[in-house]
Amino acid sequence: FVNSGRCLEPNDTANVDSTSSISLAGLTGRLENAMMELCLYKLKRLGKEKKSSSSTSLCLEESLSMCTDFVSFVILSQCGDAEKESGLIDFAEKSFYSVLDVVNEEWDLMSEEGVIGKLWSILELMPLSATALNGSGKEERLISSQETTQQKSLESLRFKLVVAQLCCRWRGRRTIPRDLWNFLRSNSCTEEKSSVCMAGHIVIDIMCGGFCDMVAREDIGSEDDDEDRTTSQQRDFELLFDFVSDVDEFDKRYYSSGIQRSGCLGKYLFAPLLSQHSFIVLKNILKIRSAWFCQDFLRAVFVSFVRDFAIDLGDNKQIVRACQEILGPTFPNLAAEFERHQHILDAKQFITEAMRLDPMILEQL
Repeated sequence: FVNSGRCLEPNDTANVDSTSSISLAGLTGRLENAMMELCLYKLKRLGKEKKSSSSTSLCLEESLSMCTDFVSFVILSQCGDAEKESGLIDFAEKSFYSVLDVVNEEWDLMSEEGVIGKLWSILELMPLSATALNGSGKEERLISSQETTQQKSLESLRFKLVVAQLCCRWRGRRTIPRDLWNFLRSNSCTEEKSSVCMAGHIVIDIMCGGFCDMVAREDIGSEDDDEDRTTSQQRDFELLFDFVSDVDEFDKRYYSSGIQRSGCLGKYLFAPLLSQHSFIVLKNILKIRSAWFCQDFLRAVFVSFVRDFAIDLGDNKQIVRACQEILGPTFPNLAAEFERHQHILDAKQFITEAMRLDPMILEQL
């Protein structure tokens, strides 16, 4: 080899035999297999090492970065090779399940920006289906049985990664049910319809519960200051926008908007937000997504809430008044109910104050 100023090239290629390219291809294949095994080995080894959560998470990200580099290398070197494409999809699946083995239900290790982001980087590099030009010049997919299986595997992997990402984003301190974890670990490209429905139901439950918890934390931190309260309301609105966007995209993409029509969102959201006195958030969500809520269910829960607060005094009068001012216009048919319970609270307060004055009057006699 000599240095020609561009790269190292052989002086003479006359004696290079045609089998050399075949040997080189075999060598490249063995190298790629070795690299693949090394990447997976580094991932699996993390599950056997005893490290802190932060250290394990960082090591996971580093190992997944190496996996991403490997996939990029193979795609650049073997573009359009159907066998290589199949191997890459298999590698992506093994990487995902290896990560789950390392995490082992410790969801704190599944950081959205870190581990989940790295897994998406690998998945987004996966090759598309083979295409060809038909007689009219339009692009037409060539679908074989193998390709169909590969596409199902990719779609299954994408769905599971979306599920994992939404759980990481919204779960807060909530525990993920074992059924969902088992679903994520099930190594099948054709999940039962009932399993997919179960997964969607759990994800929505987690998202709604996590959203209510986040709103409650914002409200608690801004109770005593008007400026903080205004800032908190702005953050609540941004949080609501993110929540609605995630629900819309998840439901439309995988459930044909069936979740939003089922009424489960209203049941998961209305009573918790009402009980924690997040009236403004509730008003906003009723305004922008009224279809999520069954009106009969809302009225029943709402009346029950007001009646319960009419039993004891304390700060209930202020709470009921705030509830009426903020949510009253949303339920115009309940104006009489509000007024009746307001009279009850006023009467109870009058009696309480009168009873407090009684001992003072007696002392002056």
